[in-house]
Amino acid sequence: MTKKQIIEDYLEDLIKVRKLIEINQIEKILDSLEIISLLNKKLFIAGNGGSAGTASHLVCDMVKNIGNRRFKMISLVDNVPIMSAYANDVSYEKVFSSILDDLGEKGDALLVLTASGNSPNILQAIETAKKIGMTTIGFLGFDGGQAKRRLDEYILIPSKNYGIVEDFHLVLGHIITDYFKKQNES
Repeated sequence: MTKKQIIEDYLEDLIKVRKLIEINQIEKILDSLEIISLLNKKLFIAGNGGSAGTASHLVCDMVKNIGNRRFKMISLVDNVPIMSAYANDVSYEKVFSSILDDLGEKGDALLVLTASGNSPNILQAIETAKKIGMTTIGFLGFDGGQAKRRLDEYILIPSKNYGIVEDFHLVLGHIITDYFKKQNES
């Protein structure tokens, strides 16, 4: 394959997947996030690997760009000492759920970013959030994995390509930020 063909194929895959994304699911997530914001509740965000980077990016964009209608946002991936302490002393499966146990309250929300939907620490975080009485939201990929049936709301990026899934998860974060920024301006 030539470089040009690899580039064209990837861009074509982005276009194909975009056509499969259900816009109404994004609207439902925006509705849930509006409620969290209006009730002045916390929004926790978690992901592994590239999804952890996207989680951090979303928190940065939301906190910086929304103005006076800010969310109380907590990225569960941005404190390496806490994560490594839980991973070492408890288990990696509980790196997110242990923090939710400490800080989460009924009415808060958890947003998970996961391509496979099968990461044990993400699934444990969802279960913990549900026990607390939190809303659970997911940006998923592939077929949604086990997370799909456990979440209150989710958007599925129907691709088995990690890059495509992660690209669209970043786009979703930008859509959410742009939506709330424009709501704040009106």
